[in-house]
Amino acid sequence: MGYADQFYELGQEFARDAEARQADIDRSFAAILAEESRQAEARAEGERREADLAEKEPPKPPPVKLGDKADWDAEDDFWEFRSNRFKYQ
Repeated sequence: MGYADQFYELGQEFARDAEARQADIDRSFAAILAEESRQAEARAEGERREADLAEKEPPKPPPVKLGDKADWDAEDDFWEFRSNRFKYQ
């Protein structure tokens, strides 16, 4: 077996290794893409479910503002609280 035959065999071995590495890379990318598509489908399903729940639930009433109570003067109570805080420090 001469040098040319050895170089040919070495080239063939390198080509087989390169093909095997490329096949491994292709398989890993296919697995990654499959997982990404599965996650995208799950996310879309969750968003559809949340949209359905939002349509079914009645809207929540807005929070009551402090100044809306007729028997409570917000400004006076605010200053009373501040003065008590300074008094008992």
